[in-house]
Amino acid sequence: MAMNGKSVDMAASVEDDATENVMRYFGRAVDRFREGRRKEVVQWLLQSESTEDMLRRVDELRRGTWRDDLALGASALAGLGLGHFAGSKLPAKLLGPLPFISLFGLVGVLPALWSNETQTVRSVFGLGGLLFGAGAVLGAGKE
Repeated sequence: MAMNGKSVDMAASVEDDATENVMRYFGRAVDRFREGRRKEVVQWLLQSESTEDMLRRVDELRRGTWRDDLALGASALAGLGLGHFAGSKLPAKLLGPLPFISLFGLVGVLPALWSNETQTVRSVFGLGGLLFGAGAVLGAGKE
């Protein structure tokens, strides 16, 4: 059955509405999760039995966990490796001293600067993006 222009426009409109509703739903779910997480942290801190215990918990929050360290390491390795691969395989059109592909590292750096996420999430994106750019420079320099 052939679709005329009107039914195609209607189908596209329904799809756009559904996509917008799904995105709004997930946005609200993320906001609820963040609020719940903030409350959990406050309750955890208030359950401290002494000032020393509370200070220990604050230090634990400040330092992060082994999962944070693992995420940062994986981001660094992935950024450097993918950047090096892209820099060595794609044509090295230069923008001054930098290969053009190195600018794609900004895809991670810019959201890291302006996102409303935890320090770990922002660091993972920023570090991955920065090392992608560095890897691209190193990869392009192999030629």
